[in-house]
Amino acid sequence: MEAPAAIEIRRDASFDCRTALTEVNRMICADARLGALDVAMGDAYRAAVRRGGPEAEYQIDSEQASFLNARAGCQTPGCIARMTRRRLDDLHEY
Repeated sequence: MEAPAAIEIRRDASFDCRTALTEVNRMICADARLGALDVAMGDAYRAAVRRGGPEAEYQIDSEQASFLNARAGCQTPGCIARMTRRRLDDLHEY
């Protein structure tokens, strides 16, 4: 009996691209490089919350909301990439 074929599980972004409503989210979903950065940022965010514990969770959440609001103003893929890389660096500080 043959083994079943491996199923590739692919994440295009840290959110569901099928429901991307904003222009920034649509740009992220359309660009594999931006999608990979967004996935890395989402993973780093969750790791920072775990490392920081309950006492840091509010601060991390607040900073994440500020980041997302600022990134929403981006009009180019380069802007999204720069901001997401900066946020990744910030999250790795926790």
